[in-house]
Amino acid sequence: MYSKRRFLKHLGCWFTFSLFPACLHRFAYAADSNHVDPRPEFAADQIATVLESALGSTDTADDATIRIEVPLVSGSKEVVPFRITAPGAEKIVVVAHPNSHPLLMLVDNIDEPVAVVTGRARLDHSGDITCYALKNGQIGRATRRIELSGHWESFS
Repeated sequence: MYSKRRFLKHLGCWFTFSLFPACLHRFAYAADSNHVDPRPEFAADQIATVLESALGSTDTADDATIRIEVPLVSGSKEVVPFRITAPGAEKIVVVAHPNSHPLLMLVDNIDEPVAVVTGRARLDHSGDITCYALKNGQIGRATRRIELSGHWESFS
C-alpha cells in the first residue's frame, strides 16, 4: 500500500515537472510583444490600413459593375445580410463604415469569371457597406447605405 501511494506520488510529480515547461514555453510566446499578426487587416481600425494590407494600395475608383444587395433598412443590427456580385474580381474586400473594426470579409484567389459573395454583417451604427474589388491591378469600389432601426444610436 505504501509503495503504490509513493509510486503514484512520484508519477504525479514527474508528469507535473515534465509538462509544465512545455506549457510555460507555449504561453510565453503567446504573450510575446514581437509576435507579428499574419493577417493584420482584421485588427485594423482604419479602412486605409485594411486596403493597404489586403490589396496593396488605397487608390480606388467607382466601379458600376460591382453590385451590392443589402436591405435599405434593417430591423436588427446583429444580422444584416448582403450579397455582392463582382465580375472579373481577383480579390474582394468588404468593409463597414463606421464600425470600430471595419473589415467584414476578405476573399482571396477568386478563379470564377463572376464572383458572388454572400454574408451577414454585424454593424455598430447605421452606415455604409463598401466593396472593394481588385480587377487587373485596379481597385474598384461600390457603396450602399444601410439604416438600422429598432435600436438607439449613439450620437456622441
